[in-house]
This record gives sequence, C-alpha cells and structure tokens, in this order.
Amino acid sequence: MVSRLRTKAGFMPLAVLSLTLALSGCGAPMAPIGGDMNVALTWPALTSVSRVVPTTATVVLVTVVPFSGSTQSVYLYRPSSGGYTTATSFTGLNPGACTITVTAYAFGTPGNLGTPLATIVDSSHSVTSGGTITINLTMASTVNSVVLAPNATQVTQSAGAYHTQTLTALPEDASGNVVLTSSAWTWSSGASGTVSVAATTTNQTTVTGVATGTNVTITATEGDSGKSGTAKVDCVAALSAPTTGSVNVSVSR
Repeated sequence: MVSRLRTKAGFMPLAVLSLTLALSGCGAPMAPIGGDMNVALTWPALTSVSRVVPTTATVVLVTVVPFSGSTQSVYLYRPSSGGYTTATSFTGLNPGACTITVTAYAFGTPGNLGTPLATIVDSSHSVTSGGTITINLTMASTVNSVVLAPNATQVTQSAGAYHTQTLTALPEDASGNVVLTSSAWTWSSGASGTVSVAATTTNQTTVTGVATGTNVTITATEGDSGKSGTAKVDCVAALSAPTTGSVNVSVSR
C-alpha cells in the first residue's frame, strides 16, 4: 500500500513528495568559490628626482579582468599626507588566469582622465579558489631587472589554438616590486624565421610560430632603464597544450 499525505489539493503519495523535496535542492550547480587579490601601490615623493615617472601622478586606475565574470576597476588617489602607500582589494574573482592593468594619470576623475603617465599590464597571475594574490606596485624606484612570464613556452607552426602565445615583461625594482614605467618597450626574436614577435611598445607582446625549432630567445627591453629580460620559445608541429616554464615573480607574495 502506498502511503499518502493529505494536501489542500487532495492526497499526494509520500514517494512523490520525497522525490519533489529531493529535486527542489538540485538547481544549477554551485559556482566555484572565488579568490581575492590585494594590490598595494607606493607613490613617488613629490620631491623625488630619481625617476622620470611621474611625481605629478595623482590618480591611478587599477583594472582586473578575471578568467570569467565581470571586470572590476578601482581608482587609487595619492595620499595628501601620512605616507606614500595606498591599497585596494578585489574579492570574489572567478578562478583562473587574470589580467591586471595599472595606469597612472596626472589628474582626473572617473570618466574624465588625462593623458596616461605610466602603465603596466600583468597577466602572470592565476586566481585560485579561496586563495589570495598580493601584488606590490611602485612608482618610487627605478627598474633593476626585467622578468618575462612565462619564461619558457611553446607555439605551433600551423594556425590553431596554440599558434600564438602572449608574453608579459615585468620591470622590477631591487625589492621585487613591479615598477610602473612611462617609457616604450622593445621586443626582438633571436630567430624570427622560427618564432616571430609582434612589434609593440607595451610590456606585452604576442609570439607566433613560423617553422619548427627550439630555444628561440625572445628579448624585452624597458626603454627608461635599458634593462632586458628573456624567454625561450619552441615551435613544434602540433600541441595538445603548451608546456610553460614556471616563473618566480616576486610581485606575488
């Protein structure tokens, strides 16, 4: 005999009621737990003469593009007193690779910004579920070294998913903070007939496979300091996924 439960509409078999209750909690799968990003920025002293970049900067726009989901942006303003560091946090970023762009301006308000004085793009970080990334940026010191991320990767000779790869050059000071720079970048390939590099003046570029070969040196040079960094790129016939080298980027602590 099937047990029944009386409702206003009549009797409902308990077996059907149990199935209904079980299914009521089976909606869309839960979204993955997001990760966080903390960003700290050190401003140059107004009396500083050690850098071309830029004592006149008063506002910095920080934009984070996560692997999926909405882009987040925050404006950081030069402190009027009490130190030279400002900080912000981005929460609930979807897990996966992300890109952070930081641009300094002499003046401006949201929607009414002047000419950019300095900028940096950083795509070397990946958000993990429940994890926190910390990025330290500075305009108060000079470039001591340049690190490329990734420092080793692969591209394919023929058009396809891995025919091109993006490289990011990160200018760092002696303490490992990423320096916002106003100068143009120069990129070159040690064997453009094997792996070509896009002619760009920013700190990011695209490399493309031309012919099979290994250990092609890609060089990025920051114009203000003259400091350079390198990466190695192989061009292969086919890839299921590229092999990338791990980079110990000191801005992520």
